[in-house]
Amino acid sequence: MKVLITGSTGQVGSYLVDAMRGSAQVVAPTRAELDLQSEASIREAVRSVNPDWILHPAAYTAVDRAETERDLCFAINAAATRTFAEESLRINAGLVTFSTDYVFDGSADRAYREDDATAPINVYGESKLLAEQSLQEVGGLYFNFRTSWVYSARGNNFVKTMLRLASTRPELKVVADQQGCPSSAREIAACVTALVSRPKDELGGKAGNYHLAGQGETTWFGFAQEVIAQAKKLKPEMPWVEPEPVPSSAYVTPARRPANSRLCCDLARERLALSMPEWTKSIAEVVQELLAQQ
Repeated sequence: MKVLITGSTGQVGSYLVDAMRGSAQVVAPTRAELDLQSEASIREAVRSVNPDWILHPAAYTAVDRAETERDLCFAINAAATRTFAEESLRINAGLVTFSTDYVFDGSADRAYREDDATAPINVYGESKLLAEQSLQEVGGLYFNFRTSWVYSARGNNFVKTMLRLASTRPELKVVADQQGCPSSAREIAACVTALVSRPKDELGGKAGNYHLAGQGETTWFGFAQEVIAQAKKLKPEMPWVEPEPVPSSAYVTPARRPANSRLCCDLARERLALSMPEWTKSIAEVVQELLAQQ
């Protein structure tokens, strides 16, 4: 099996490369080799590799900056995804893409399901929704995984930030009125690897949008509490600062965030036999890895 993976230096992409190398021929072009703003570059990359699967986690993820870089955000997140969809259909390859809880407005009082109405409240969410619509229009064997609050021992993410701030700042204030499902990049990659390792004829008729996130739910404040609790277990000699809860109004950002980012992942479990562990279990592993790096 030959697999083309984008975003190989990102959180999900780097773990996908690691996970797939044991069972497939992996081609993971760098940014210099694959320009996601260029339709020609994308088509050339796909046609030169002729993969069985395209795994496309690369994205524009600067949520606040996207409010003033709309064209760039849409080029990378929406237009590039459409091109990958068209190319995968042309060569009969499977396609895996990644979306976000930000396609919802966050007003629901329960975890969002795949068929709930979308209504993004920021540019980043709009770009990801357009990418989803492009996948549906083009068709083919595609699996679009909406995930949320991704963290790992790689790249920039909430866990890394909390460990840094809690060990260097006199106080740490964290938003307590936004709910979500923290998701391990390593576990996301493991699920995708399990999916694409199956024969394609087993996946026929199952293409579409799926929610894939860590089990359980919390707030950003609760997330921070768990990170610091794990850090204290591993390095009790460090002067870790306890997080303090604050409302979203305490942090005014260019892009609005949904108050509810919870995702119901029943469909992925029932139709694809994919599920991720409780988020607190994966957190312990990531914190340990990050502190060992220090």
